[in-house]
Amino acid sequence: MEVFTQLDLNSISPLILKYIVTSLAAFVGMSLGIYNFWKERGKEKVKLRVIPKSVQQKGFNSLGNTVFLNSENEFKDNNPQDFFAIEVVNISRFTVTITEVGFLVSGTKQRISCSSPILDTQEKFPKKLEPRESLTAYVDLQSTHIQQVV
Repeated sequence: MEVFTQLDLNSISPLILKYIVTSLAAFVGMSLGIYNFWKERGKEKVKLRVIPKSVQQKGFNSLGNTVFLNSENEFKDNNPQDFFAIEVVNISRFTVTITEVGFLVSGTKQRISCSSPILDTQEKFPKKLEPRESLTAYVDLQSTHIQQVV
C-alpha cells in the first residue's frame, strides 16, 4: 500500500492517457482490418440479380426473329401468354457462365429449370456474362423441366 501513496497523481495521468490512446488506435486498426477482410471476401462471390418478368405479347420482326414485349420490373401471373421472361444481371466483378435459368417452387424442394430458353441475343446456352452485362431468357411454359433437388 505504501507504493501507491507515494506516487504523485500528476505523473500517473499522462501514463494512463498514453495507454488509452494506444488502445484506441489498436482497436480502430483491428476494426478496419476486419472490415477490409469482409469486403475483399465479398468480391470473390458470384452475384447475380434475377428479375422475373411477364411476357405481354409475342411476335416476329421483319427479319423473322421472335420478338417479345415484356413488363419492365414485374411479373403478372394472370398473363394470357404461355411465355415468361427471366432477366439475369451479372453484378460480380468477373465473368460468369450461365448454363440454365429457372426458379424454386415455394414451400417444396422442387426446382423448375429452363435449360433451352429463347435468349434476347438469339444465342444458345451456355452464355458468358461479362461484369454488369445482362441477358433476358424467354421461356415457353410447355418446355420447362421439373427436377427434384437432392
